[in-house]
Amino acid sequence: MSGFCLWASLDPDPPEAETPIDATRWLQIGALVRQRGDQLFSWRSHGCWCWQALEHEACPRSWGSCRSLWVAADGRLYYRSALLEALRVHHAVPARLSDLEYLAWSYRCWGEENLRRLEGDYACVWWDEERRLGLAARSPFGLRPLFYQVWGQTLILASDPAWLLQATNGPCDLDADWVCWYLATGHFRSASPWRTVHEVPPGGWLRWQAGQLQTGLFWSPRRKTDLL
Repeated sequence: MSGFCLWASLDPDPPEAETPIDATRWLQIGALVRQRGDQLFSWRSHGCWCWQALEHEACPRSWGSCRSLWVAADGRLYYRSALLEALRVHHAVPARLSDLEYLAWSYRCWGEENLRRLEGDYACVWWDEERRLGLAARSPFGLRPLFYQVWGQTLILASDPAWLLQATNGPCDLDADWVCWYLATGHFRSASPWRTVHEVPPGGWLRWQAGQLQTGLFWSPRRKTDLL
């Protein structure tokens, strides 16, 4: 398993800070994320902070490929040999890469168009420090969850919605429509029963830059036309 919890300032000129919230809650969330992997990492860039838990085999062999470009992810990529060949057309990419390094190199090669080239079961975030641009995405089948919440001038993304509530230390504002739908049908209307916590949909992306937050889809099922 793996997972992450990431804070990103929506302030175009964020203040420098060691942690985005008070140190006690920051460490508490790190302990929660730690349960999702063999190793726990934390990284900080200007205006962005992250806890990341990974399995041993998924850990990057070198964080050098993440210089000025930071990645957090939950999941696994498929067809990595084909992806490596495509990357080597543009860069001298090492022969052995972790999934996080593949994600970093794919962004370096193709920018935001990399979403159309990745295949796998993933939920991930890229933070481009030079452009001060963040991009989050979830694979088309949506097997790995990705939730987000806007809290004042801060965007928080996490693999588990409970981590968002822990991060904001705010009230659990239940969505009355969600509750009514569940009581009436016995089915979940969406993955989040909280009004302020949203889910990135399968095949969806979330982008932020200069205080602007945008969402959309990079993949959606095509309707098959009738042959007759």
